[in-house]
Amino acid sequence: MRKLIVFLTLVLFAPCMAFGEAGDYNAVSKKVEGVVFSDADGDGVRGDREKGLGGVMVSDGFSIVKTSSGGKFSITLAPKARFITVYTPSGFVHTTSYYIDVRGVVDDRGCIDVPYIMGADAPVDVSSGKGLRNMAFGLKPVAGQTGKFAHFSDIEERAYLDWYDGFKHFVSVYPLDFVAMTGDICYAKGLSLNGSVFNTPQMGVRMVYTLGNHDLINGFKDFAGREYGEKMYEDNFGPLWYSFNVAGVHYMVTPMLMGDAKPSFTADDVYSWMRADLETVPNGTPVVIFNHAIMGGSENLVLKTDSQVLDLSKYNIIGYIYGHNHFNFHYRNSSGCQLVCTMAPNKGGNDHTPSAFRIFTACAQGRQTVFSNELHYTPMPKQARASAMRMGDSLEVTAVVYDGYSMVESACVICEKAKTELHPVNDMLWRCKVPYGTGYKVRALFSDGEVRICDVEVSSAMDWSVVLSGKGFLGTPIIRGGLVYVPVIDDGMSVDCGVYALDINDGSVVWFYKTRSSVRNNMAFCDGVLYAADLSSNVYALEASTGALKWKHTFRDDGLYPIFSQGITLSGGLLYVGQKKFLRALDASDGSVVWKNESWNAGITDVSTYTVGSGVLMGNGYWVGRFANNALTGTQVWEKRDQDNRYSSGTPNYIDGHFIYTTSNCLMEIDPTTGEEIRKVRHPHIFNTRSMPTLGIVPGVAEMGSYDSLIVVGTSNHGMTAYRRSDFSQVWNYTTSPALIYTSPYTKTYEQSVEGNPVIWDDKVIFGSNDGYIYCCTLAKGEYVWRYNVGLPVLCEPVVDGDYLYAVDFGGRVMRLKLSEL
Repeated sequence: MRKLIVFLTLVLFAPCMAFGEAGDYNAVSKKVEGVVFSDADGDGVRGDREKGLGGVMVSDGFSIVKTSSGGKFSITLAPKARFITVYTPSGFVHTTSYYIDVRGVVDDRGCIDVPYIMGADAPVDVSSGKGLRNMAFGLKPVAGQTGKFAHFSDIEERAYLDWYDGFKHFVSVYPLDFVAMTGDICYAKGLSLNGSVFNTPQMGVRMVYTLGNHDLINGFKDFAGREYGEKMYEDNFGPLWYSFNVAGVHYMVTPMLMGDAKPSFTADDVYSWMRADLETVPNGTPVVIFNHAIMGGSENLVLKTDSQVLDLSKYNIIGYIYGHNHFNFHYRNSSGCQLVCTMAPNKGGNDHTPSAFRIFTACAQGRQTVFSNELHYTPMPKQARASAMRMGDSLEVTAVVYDGYSMVESACVICEKAKTELHPVNDMLWRCKVPYGTGYKVRALFSDGEVRICDVEVSSAMDWSVVLSGKGFLGTPIIRGGLVYVPVIDDGMSVDCGVYALDINDGSVVWFYKTRSSVRNNMAFCDGVLYAADLSSNVYALEASTGALKWKHTFRDDGLYPIFSQGITLSGGLLYVGQKKFLRALDASDGSVVWKNESWNAGITDVSTYTVGSGVLMGNGYWVGRFANNALTGTQVWEKRDQDNRYSSGTPNYIDGHFIYTTSNCLMEIDPTTGEEIRKVRHPHIFNTRSMPTLGIVPGVAEMGSYDSLIVVGTSNHGMTAYRRSDFSQVWNYTTSPALIYTSPYTKTYEQSVEGNPVIWDDKVIFGSNDGYIYCCTLAKGEYVWRYNVGLPVLCEPVVDGDYLYAVDFGGRVMRLKLSEL
């Protein structure tokens, strides 16, 4: 079959027109002509019978044109234009690249310099025809676009690690329309690595990248002499801003406007294109925006420069998807737009957000638009663990069935020839009832075809268990007055987040209070009132017996950043909440503001809960240091901005009149009133967890000889550790198994983390672990006593109350265990 090749035509006009800002460079106007065609055979070349596609948008990043009925287009390149991009229509995929690089300069000799396109060493004479490109874009119709896509951000990866293969495996066994990675691919090595091994051909699905602040690289200038920080990004991933359509949804890819190097583009360039692009979108079409960060810096999404205002609320923007902040967060603004931030699948977030990627579903179904998401947690190797409780003549089977790099197709309980289907309670936990007996097994089928079979263990220790709608995270249960209070998170759609009150006798739900967003950390209780705070900076005072709201205080107007991942501190009738300049002391009786922090405004989102001692409130600004305020007045007392205190997310403890806390590698003891270091000992562990150093008194002092008390604290890479109170020398280290998910900031691969506080129980230590176990070891030597296999991370500390141990796992299961049976 004869193939028709349509070539790029450059038509040169005189006189010259200004390039960019007036007078900064003279270049000749360039007119580009081409065609968009229906590539029926998918070979990337237009055949005789392959017709042009009309009504397809084509852009140079500054102006947008529509192809004629025959698929042809003509566009005069803007002076700053570098790419011609076809905006993919819904129901189509590209058989050629969706863009063509036109980074050439027409000089005063009428020649084209094409080093970025062809790798030429010298200018190419236009008249010779050399270097001219085929400006033909092929599109192939596809059926069954679901609108499903994956999203993550901030991978900051410069070496090929296992998670790449894991995610590639997921894409191969779960159908997606595309994958979006919103920036901070990170530095020259990261850009080169991901451009070569994590691209569309290798993935087998369209990869959509956006420019992050760490993707702007110094050392380059464009042909007009401007700083050109985006050059390496463009070399690897192409245009910085463009649009495409999938399943009736219009997607806009936009770049971050600043970063480690200066870009050659301006905010006006981007906003002007966005305005032009949005004007081409048919009324009623849902729009989703990708960017590395929140443009405009506020939830209202009003974008301003000295010359224009672009109010995105005036358009049908249903979603704004971003990264940059290193956490998982969902927020719906006043115009109904969902703003969604996602962490990376290869490490924990700054506020100990678990490693994950999101699976979105976005599609227009007639007049209805679906826009939802669920988080998928990694690495979480295939889990199939089942336990059962006897309930009269039956067994209630609860199974953990999950995989970080595939989906669960089905799960059932089998015994000889009988089979009973397990039903998902949530994405991680499955349940059913079977007749009482022995020999039961659970069989799980995953989307990659693998089958896992495990025994059903009838647990004599389990007194009751209940699965809540939200997930359990860092917030420790509180037991008061016959109720168990449990905070839960939902960083997917902010539907199943809030506080539960459970009956202590059987785990039944007494009440549930829905909060605006996740309650990630510790609550407080006093005089029949339960206090909790959510990520969106709302503090709730709830009647403990009924869940009725007594008062609510919002200590920050804009709900996006910084989110509040810390716990509530209650001391002397005051509640301490908020970060940086949003730190507040509230009257616990009515939520009125007693004082506001006016002294320091440093650091980022953190999980280090404030501690009060000697009249001083000690807080933290992660990345910056530790800060202390007068607990009654809010006046700053001291600050510590040294390198050790910069990376410190553990909660301090007030022991023997001093603050004891961890930094990244040190165990510290300081004077609360002055900040003076009493003791600082460096250890070969990474103390990058929420775990609070806890004092344990060792029984049998005479037998121990050299010490009678220990400081016990968790680590992010070596499990639980204990140190002599007298000199902070290490006594023992109880190493756990590898974490099922990563939570500690920037910690990757083979993490062995304990996020919760150690629980001192007589002469023993009990703690939950990220590896899915609850452990018990001796206080004196850290020797093994028992462990209980939960099957999912236990990130908050268990609670001992009388003869029972209460624990919450990451799947949202609350358990009451008989200590005598463990």
